[in-house]
Amino acid sequence: MKRKVIYLRVSREDLDESDQLPQITKTFNLKESECIILRERVSAYAEKSISKRTEFLKLKDMIEKEEVSDVYVYSLERIERNIIRTFEFFFYCEANECRIHGVLQPSLELGFEDSPTGTFSRYMQVLVYGLLGENESYMISKRTKKAVVEGDVTTSSYGNKWGAKFRDINGNNLDLPISTIESIQRRVKFLASKKYIAKNIVIDIEKRFNVSMSEMSVSRMKRS
Repeated sequence: MKRKVIYLRVSREDLDESDQLPQITKTFNLKESECIILRERVSAYAEKSISKRTEFLKLKDMIEKEEVSDVYVYSLERIERNIIRTFEFFFYCEANECRIHGVLQPSLELGFEDSPTGTFSRYMQVLVYGLLGENESYMISKRTKKAVVEGDVTTSSYGNKWGAKFRDINGNNLDLPISTIESIQRRVKFLASKKYIAKNIVIDIEKRFNVSMSEMSVSRMKRS
């Protein structure tokens, strides 16, 4: 019997993929106990990362064996952040009678008429999603390279030390890498979007990153 698979992915170890799960199950009315849940923390942008995506490779193997009826993701770029590989995976699923569903891509649920125009529209939709995913990673990469200079100490392009204002929960100064600072910013904005008050966001950041923050710092990150 074919199974439903929920695929959760984030790019780095300091991020949390579990935030995606409740939104997937709610949107598609799924029960966790009735699905296979695959989780991994690895980039889907760089070609060299493909061999490290063990859960994704497992998913492809299951699809090829026709063991999967549906793949559910929070957003399509969780599967791939590359135009060509996104398109290839779409055909891979289609050839094995497996459907892809994305919380942020409700148009994947739409049907297309059985005609040359319908086929073209369906494939163009997938290409657009592939473009959006790859372009976002490409622009992040370009901005990061432009903004920082990495050496013994990571600095901005203006020579300012990056992360000097952060302290651990014991009050010791921290020189945080850019990736961790960005992760903290994303976490703050995510919790703020869920209507967490600043006090509770501070507690969450302390537990998750061992970083002490003031409510004022939280407020600045929410606005940045």
